[in-house]
Amino acid sequence: MKAPKSGQCGALTASGTPCLGVARGGSGFCSFHDPSAKGEVDAGRVAGGRARATPRATVPACEGDLVIGGVGDVCVLLAKTINDVRTGRLDPKLANCVGYLSGILVRAFEVGELEERLAMLERSVRPRLTRDGHEEDAGLDGGAGLGDGHAAGWSRPMGPTGPKVEKEGSR
Repeated sequence: MKAPKSGQCGALTASGTPCLGVARGGSGFCSFHDPSAKGEVDAGRVAGGRARATPRATVPACEGDLVIGGVGDVCVLLAKTINDVRTGRLDPKLANCVGYLSGILVRAFEVGELEERLAMLERSVRPRLTRDGHEEDAGLDGGAGLGDGHAAGWSRPMGPTGPKVEKEGSR
């Protein structure tokens, strides 16, 4: 076995390799292997175990699920979450998660609203049938009579100076 380097712990690990810890002043061992520090190490392990076993501050199960139907509901949730963190009723890590997921939810609401608006616009632009069964193109004007006139039997061939308007069948 190699002798430990200067300042390195002189103990062996459970696997038989030299400990790479830094030796405490005067003992030749690190904090974990120094026989005189055994009480401190044991007390630290107990305290660490207790800290891990302490339940985190969470939302009580009796509150039930929140129904979030829009951006306003997300704002209410975030305000409540902020107040719960400030008063120690909620773990900041959980609040961070709520904030992150709230941002995703707000974006989903925005996309849904845009999809609804787009569908409404598409419905207003779709071709419609006239009384005699011909297709009328509503165009971007929503059918306000500013379309290209195809339903009325007019065509618009391009002439040398722009569109020529002719009645179909008069060519």
